[in-house]
Amino acid sequence: MKHAIMAAVLMLSCSAALSQGVPPVMRYNGVVENIYILYRCRALTSARLAWLDNVREHAMRAAGWDESKAHAQDQLLTPEFERRYAAGIPKERCDLLARATDHERATTRLAP
Repeated sequence: MKHAIMAAVLMLSCSAALSQGVPPVMRYNGVVENIYILYRCRALTSARLAWLDNVREHAMRAAGWDESKAHAQDQLLTPEFERRYAAGIPKERCDLLARATDHERATTRLAP
């Protein structure tokens, strides 16, 4: 079960290598959700944020969006995340996502 959860977290982290075949909007939404979760868990370090912002930017460009379109999408997603996670986020999920993000950041190189 733990391996399945880790695999799901890695898939949700949406690196360029792991997300091939995933529509850009879904990649973008997944990255924004990961940022939200890590923020809510108080596990969003500056290094994780920098990494996820870079992945978010790549997904945004792949979707053909500019910052204003991405901001509009963020405004739609935030209330959904607040509803989805109103009861809180399990610590295990926070820890898995933090570790998966760190692992991805350490082992993946993004194209410029």
